[in-house]
Amino acid sequence: MSLMNRAAALTLAAALGLLAGPSVSQERPSRDQALHVAVELVNEISKDGMVAQFVARSWPAFEPQLQESMPGASPATMASLKAEFQTIVVQHTKDLLAAAPAIYTTYFTVDELRDMLAFYRSPTGQKALRVMPNVIADSVRLSADRMPAVTAEIDRAFRSRLKARGVDLPI
Repeated sequence: MSLMNRAAALTLAAALGLLAGPSVSQERPSRDQALHVAVELVNEISKDGMVAQFVARSWPAFEPQLQESMPGASPATMASLKAEFQTIVVQHTKDLLAAAPAIYTTYFTVDELRDMLAFYRSPTGQKALRVMPNVIADSVRLSADRMPAVTAEIDRAFRSRLKARGVDLPI
Protein backbone atom coordinates (compact mmCIF):
# COMPACT_ATOMS: atom_id res chain seq x y z
CA MET A 1 0.00 0.00 0.00
CA SER A 2 1.39 3.39 -0.96
CA LEU A 3 2.04 6.10 1.59
CA MET A 4 -0.91 8.08 0.21
CA ASN A 5 -3.24 5.08 0.56
CA ARG A 6 -2.01 4.46 4.12
CA ALA A 7 -2.64 8.08 5.04
CA ALA A 8 -6.12 7.90 3.52
CA ALA A 9 -6.84 4.64 5.37
CA LEU A 10 -5.66 6.14 8.69
CA THR A 11 -7.72 9.28 8.11
CA LEU A 12 -10.78 7.17 7.31
CA ALA A 13 -10.24 5.01 10.39
CA ALA A 14 -9.89 8.11 12.59
CA ALA A 15 -13.03 9.65 11.11
CA LEU A 16 -14.99 6.45 11.66
CA GLY A 17 -13.72 6.34 15.21
CA LEU A 18 -15.02 9.85 15.82
CA LEU A 19 -18.38 9.01 14.27
CA ALA A 20 -18.67 5.92 16.43
CA GLY A 21 -18.72 8.11 19.54
CA PRO A 22 -16.77 7.85 22.75
CA SER A 23 -15.00 4.69 23.72
CA VAL A 24 -16.24 2.67 26.65
CA SER A 25 -13.61 4.17 28.92
CA GLN A 26 -14.67 7.71 27.94
CA GLU A 27 -18.36 6.85 28.31
CA ARG A 28 -18.13 5.22 31.74
CA PRO A 29 -17.62 8.33 33.91
CA SER A 30 -20.52 10.03 32.13
CA ARG A 31 -22.74 6.98 32.71
CA ASP A 32 -21.71 6.80 36.37
CA GLN A 33 -22.36 10.52 36.75
CA ALA A 34 -25.76 10.17 35.08
CA LEU A 35 -26.62 7.26 37.37
CA HIS A 36 -25.66 9.31 40.43
CA VAL A 37 -27.88 12.21 39.32
CA ALA A 38 -30.69 9.79 38.43
CA VAL A 39 -30.53 8.32 41.95
CA GLU A 40 -30.86 11.86 43.34
CA LEU A 41 -33.81 12.48 41.03
CA VAL A 42 -35.64 9.30 42.03
CA ASN A 43 -35.02 10.09 45.70
CA GLU A 44 -36.41 13.59 45.17
CA ILE A 45 -39.56 12.46 43.42
CA SER A 46 -40.25 9.57 45.79
CA LYS A 47 -39.78 11.32 49.11
CA ASP A 48 -42.45 12.51 51.51
CA GLY A 49 -44.39 9.27 51.64
CA MET A 50 -44.98 8.90 47.92
CA VAL A 51 -44.98 5.11 48.21
CA ALA A 52 -47.48 5.18 51.08
CA GLN A 53 -49.69 7.61 49.12
CA PHE A 54 -49.55 5.32 46.11
CA VAL A 55 -50.60 2.33 48.20
CA ALA A 56 -53.34 4.28 49.96
CA ARG A 57 -54.77 5.40 46.61
CA SER A 58 -54.47 1.93 45.07
CA TRP A 59 -56.48 0.00 47.65
CA PRO A 60 -59.85 1.79 47.15
CA ALA A 61 -59.76 0.93 43.45
CA PHE A 62 -58.95 -2.72 44.22
CA GLU A 63 -61.24 -3.29 47.22
CA PRO A 64 -64.68 -3.26 45.49
CA GLN A 65 -63.65 -6.01 43.08
CA LEU A 66 -62.34 -8.04 45.98
CA GLN A 67 -65.53 -7.55 48.01
CA GLU A 68 -67.61 -8.51 44.97
CA SER A 69 -65.67 -11.76 44.61
CA MET A 70 -65.91 -12.43 48.37
CA PRO A 71 -69.32 -11.08 49.44
CA GLY A 72 -69.24 -12.73 52.86
CA ALA A 73 -65.80 -11.48 53.87
CA SER A 74 -65.71 -10.03 57.37
CA PRO A 75 -64.20 -6.61 58.11
CA ALA A 76 -61.32 -8.41 59.85
CA THR A 77 -60.65 -10.47 56.72
CA MET A 78 -60.74 -7.35 54.55
CA ALA A 79 -58.37 -5.55 56.95
CA SER A 80 -56.00 -8.52 56.81
CA LEU A 81 -56.10 -8.55 53.00
CA LYS A 82 -55.51 -4.79 52.91
CA ALA A 83 -52.43 -5.20 55.11
CA GLU A 84 -51.12 -7.96 52.84
CA PHE A 85 -51.85 -5.82 49.78
CA GLN A 86 -49.95 -2.91 51.31
CA THR A 87 -46.94 -5.07 52.16
CA ILE A 88 -46.73 -6.51 48.65
CA VAL A 89 -47.32 -3.21 46.81
CA VAL A 90 -44.83 -1.31 48.99
CA GLN A 91 -42.13 -3.91 48.33
CA HIS A 92 -42.76 -3.99 44.58
CA THR A 93 -42.85 -0.20 44.41
CA LYS A 94 -39.52 0.00 46.25
CA ASP A 95 -38.07 -2.55 43.81
CA LEU A 96 -39.30 -0.45 40.88
CA LEU A 97 -37.82 2.70 42.40
CA ALA A 98 -34.49 0.92 42.83
CA ALA A 99 -34.48 0.09 39.11
CA ALA A 100 -35.65 3.55 38.01
CA PRO A 101 -32.27 5.37 37.95
CA ALA A 102 -30.85 2.98 35.35
CA ILE A 103 -33.97 3.47 33.24
CA TYR A 104 -33.69 7.25 33.49
CA THR A 105 -30.07 7.14 32.30
CA THR A 106 -31.18 5.27 29.20
CA TYR A 107 -33.39 8.14 28.08
CA PHE A 108 -31.86 11.29 29.59
CA THR A 109 -28.43 12.91 29.57
CA VAL A 110 -26.73 14.09 32.75
CA ASP A 111 -27.73 17.68 31.95
CA GLU A 112 -31.36 16.70 31.35
CA LEU A 113 -31.42 14.78 34.63
CA ARG A 114 -30.01 17.83 36.43
CA ASP A 115 -32.68 20.01 34.80
CA MET A 116 -35.40 17.64 36.01
CA LEU A 117 -33.88 17.54 39.48
CA ALA A 118 -33.81 21.35 39.59
CA PHE A 119 -37.45 21.45 38.48
CA TYR A 120 -38.60 19.02 41.17
CA ARG A 121 -36.73 21.05 43.79
CA SER A 122 -38.45 24.25 42.64
CA PRO A 123 -41.76 25.40 44.19
CA THR A 124 -43.66 24.35 41.05
CA GLY A 125 -41.94 20.97 41.03
CA GLN A 126 -42.73 20.46 44.70
CA LYS A 127 -46.38 21.27 43.99
CA ALA A 128 -46.35 18.84 41.06
CA LEU A 129 -45.09 16.11 43.38
CA ARG A 130 -47.80 16.89 45.93
CA VAL A 131 -50.73 17.00 43.50
CA MET A 132 -49.62 14.49 40.86
CA PRO A 133 -51.01 11.49 42.80
CA ASN A 134 -54.43 13.20 42.71
CA VAL A 135 -54.07 14.06 39.02
CA ILE A 136 -53.17 10.46 38.21
CA ALA A 137 -55.96 9.06 40.41
CA ASP A 138 -58.52 11.35 38.75
CA SER A 139 -57.22 10.40 35.31
CA VAL A 140 -57.35 6.69 36.07
CA ARG A 141 -60.86 7.03 37.49
CA LEU A 142 -62.01 8.96 34.40
CA SER A 143 -60.42 6.37 32.14
CA ALA A 144 -62.05 3.51 34.07
CA ASP A 145 -65.44 5.25 33.89
CA ARG A 146 -65.14 5.65 30.13
CA MET A 147 -63.64 2.25 29.39
CA PRO A 148 -66.92 0.30 29.02
CA ALA A 149 -68.19 2.75 26.39
CA VAL A 150 -64.86 2.72 24.56
CA THR A 151 -64.73 -1.08 24.63
CA ALA A 152 -68.30 -1.29 23.31
CA GLU A 153 -67.47 1.19 20.52
CA ILE A 154 -64.40 -0.81 19.53
CA ASP A 155 -66.44 -4.02 19.56
CA ARG A 156 -69.13 -2.49 17.31
CA ALA A 157 -66.53 -1.08 14.92
CA PHE A 158 -64.67 -4.40 14.67
CA ARG A 159 -67.86 -6.37 14.14
CA SER A 160 -69.00 -3.94 11.44
CA ARG A 161 -65.64 -4.08 9.67
CA LEU A 162 -65.46 -7.86 9.86
CA LYS A 163 -69.09 -8.27 8.75
CA ALA A 164 -68.32 -6.13 5.67
CA ARG A 165 -65.59 -8.67 4.90
CA GLY A 166 -67.90 -11.62 5.33
CA VAL A 167 -66.86 -12.60 8.84
CA ASP A 168 -69.71 -12.86 11.33
CA LEU A 169 -68.58 -13.09 14.94
CA PRO A 170 -70.68 -14.99 17.47
CA ILE A 171 -72.06 -12.99 20.37
